Amino acid sequence: MDGKIKKGDIIILCIAVLVSGIALCFLQHEKQGDSVQITKNGVTSEYSIYEDRTIECRGENNGYNVIRIENGAVFMVEADCPDQICVKKGTVCKNGEMIICLPNDVFVEIRGGEEKEIDN
Repeated sequence: MDGKIKKGDIIILCIAVLVSGIALCFLQHEKQGDSVQITKNGVTSEYSIYEDRTIECRGENNGYNVIRIENGAVFMVEADCPDQICVKKGTVCKNGEMIICLPNDVFVEIRGGEEKEIDN
C-alpha cells in the first residue's frame, strides 16, 4: 500500500456522509406525539399517549382489534384479520405515525406534539 487516497475511497466516503445526513434529518424532524387517535368504521376517539390502557375495537363485521397504549407508545396487541400486518407493525410513538388494519377498518394515528417539518 502506498497510503494514497483513491477515487473509490472518496466515493464511498461521500456516500456514507450523504446517508448519515439524510438519516439525521429524518430523526430530527420526528417529534413525540401526545395523543392517540383511533378511528373505527368512521368513528374517532382520542386518548392521551401518557395514560397506559388497553382498547378493544369491535366492528360491524364482528372483527376485533386490541390496541395497547403503554409508556408513551402504541402497538396492536391482537387482531383477527388474516394478514396481521397491523400487529407486525410494532410500536409507534412519533407524530404522524400510523397503524392501519384495513380488513377491520381501524386506523391508529399518533397526533399532537410538534408537527413534522417538510422541506420546500
